[in-house]
Amino acid sequence: MPLRACQLQFRAEYSGKLHTGPNRVRKPTQTFPGGIASLVPQYQKRRALLTGPDLPPLDVDFQPLKDMPLPSQELPRPDGLSRVAKKRHMLLGELQGHCELTLLHGLLVSHLHKHTYPDTAPHCSCGFWPRKKTGFYTIFQPAG
Repeated sequence: MPLRACQLQFRAEYSGKLHTGPNRVRKPTQTFPGGIASLVPQYQKRRALLTGPDLPPLDVDFQPLKDMPLPSQELPRPDGLSRVAKKRHMLLGELQGHCELTLLHGLLVSHLHKHTYPDTAPHCSCGFWPRKKTGFYTIFQPAG
C-alpha cells in the first residue's frame, strides 16, 4: 500500500477514537486553583518585613566577620524563631563553609527584597563593596 493510502486509512480508523469515549481530549486543569490571582497573597506575605534582631550598626567592622566561620545548621529548625532567625537558619545551610560576612550579606539582600526594610539595610549593604581590604569585595576577588 502506498504511504499516502496508509496515512488515510490510519486517519479513518483512529480519528473517531481521539474525540469520543474515555480518551476524549479534556479541558486542562489549572495547576493553581484560582490562577495567578490566588498566588498574589502568598507573594505579598513572602515580601513582608523581616522581623527579629536588628542589623549591625552602620559603622560595623567587617574584618572580624570575615574571619569568623559560620556555625553548623541545627536540624530540625527550632520552633518559635523570628522571621530573621528563620532566614538565618536557612542561609546557614546554604552558606556552610563560608564566613559570617557572607551570612550578613545574605540577610541584607533578603531584607532589601522586601516591600519594607530597616533604614540601615541599604547603607550597610553599600558598605560591603568600597572597602577593598576588609569588605566583601575581597571574598570574591580571585587570588593572584
